[in-house]
Amino acid sequence: MLKSRKFRSRNKSFLLSCCGAESIRGVCFMTLMLGAVVSVASAQQVSLSLPAGSTTPGGSLTLNLALTNSGGSQPAGVQWTLSYPSADIASVSVAAGSAATAAAKTVACNGAAGSMVCVVSGLNATPIASGSVASVTFHIASSPTDTSVPVQVAAPAAAAGDGSSVAAAGTGSTITVNKAATLALSSLSCSPANIATPGSATCTVALNGNASSSGFPVSLKSNNANLTVPSAITVPASQSSVGFTAKAASVSSTQSAVLTATAAGASKTFTATLSPTGPAPTLISSIACTPSSVYSGGSSSCKVTLTKAAASATSIKLISNSKLFTVPASVSIASGASSAGFTAKAATIATKQTAILTATGPNNSQTFTETLLSGSAQTGGSVSIWASNAVPGTVNDSDSNALEVGVKFTSDVTGSVTGVRFYKGSKNTGTHVGHLWSSNGTLLATVTFSNETASGWQQANFSKPVAIQANTTYVVSYYCPMGHYSSDNWFFQNSAVNHAPLHALQNTSSHSNGVYRYGASSFPNQSWDASNYWVDLVFTPAP
Repeated sequence: MLKSRKFRSRNKSFLLSCCGAESIRGVCFMTLMLGAVVSVASAQQVSLSLPAGSTTPGGSLTLNLALTNSGGSQPAGVQWTLSYPSADIASVSVAAGSAATAAAKTVACNGAAGSMVCVVSGLNATPIASGSVASVTFHIASSPTDTSVPVQVAAPAAAAGDGSSVAAAGTGSTITVNKAATLALSSLSCSPANIATPGSATCTVALNGNASSSGFPVSLKSNNANLTVPSAITVPASQSSVGFTAKAASVSSTQSAVLTATAAGASKTFTATLSPTGPAPTLISSIACTPSSVYSGGSSSCKVTLTKAAASATSIKLISNSKLFTVPASVSIASGASSAGFTAKAATIATKQTAILTATGPNNSQTFTETLLSGSAQTGGSVSIWASNAVPGTVNDSDSNALEVGVKFTSDVTGSVTGVRFYKGSKNTGTHVGHLWSSNGTLLATVTFSNETASGWQQANFSKPVAIQANTTYVVSYYCPMGHYSSDNWFFQNSAVNHAPLHALQNTSSHSNGVYRYGASSFPNQSWDASNYWVDLVFTPAP
């Protein structure tokens, strides 16, 4: 706190005010005394307040500390303490604000990691008017631990020109740290996909955002010498895509060519078909199996489909790359038909894996990937991602803002989502509302939680079950109006969480997990540090 001592020099009096040992040693201000020292002015109030702001990791943010006077004479000096998390704010610098400069005052500060004590003073009795008393620059850490960084204005003190103490209050704020998404490839496409040779296709490389001022370089290659592409292209600055031409030489038989675009360690592919000039050949358009996931001893109904009706009976060769998932050697498509079915059977499966089926016809091949699951198919009963005795590492996050938090998940099998679960800390208060969304943000179901306990796992069931598909991404979330949600950073960074048939997805460059959105309840489409917000579902597999 400010400490004062009265001095007399000839016929004038001065007030020497200094910070105590707990703040800044040797920082004092001298105020001309025009009268006797008086007591605290009861109607006078000084308020120090810091506005909110936002920046990025490693960035800087300058905020004006505002001084507001109400009643009585204005202060001639003020003192305060800034408190902040040192893991998120690397350093702080302070300069005198416009109101302090106008009163011929200076600012002096001293501090350590996470705290800084400052005094605005001068060798005069000039009062400081309402306005910016200090300009505070916060230098954010390159890898902050949180997106919402609290800054407190603590222990405020003020003194008038006559030496009397002035009541003071301080109001802190929050700095929001916006983490930019990593720029990466999102797709590679060409049109037409079936090139009559000699000919060409117009291709496009797309990004998940706009390129920087230096552009975004992408390397290209083709696995077929009959289809050539540039060795490299660059997505221009401020653009999210760039086009190029793939040139096809004349071929005497139908061929496929795989184009690959690579950038920043990630790749995207596109398969083009090269056809001889003349009537378009009959091609295999797809091979597909239902269900796409099977347990030990199970089977799938599969179908091979052509691009048009067969002119004559056509034999399609079938191959599985796994001995645990067998198919017939071939299937015949009758003349005038465009498809034929067959059955694929699973043996005993010890661990989850995949099997690739290949259908080969006279002109091309197509593949399909089946998921093989260990054990037997679960029928009846419900399952969740986390057990009822699971406990978060951070039960009550310090963030008090209203937001929606959730998790992306898939199921190996079809079934129904019957409800929403989440772990609640004692500070996570208010009315909570659960939601189920498709991966593109379509709201599928809503439920309001009731009869909650003070802490622990909470569950609310939908008015009716919601059917979901196997191997399809969904989002389950809940809205917490008072913040203080449970949160563990980097939880999904290196692996998924698997509780068959459910899987909470691993965080990758193509799909992030641990999702949130601040403000009113809405689809959570942002992610930070692959965090787990401990949101869960209640799922019943189909019989």
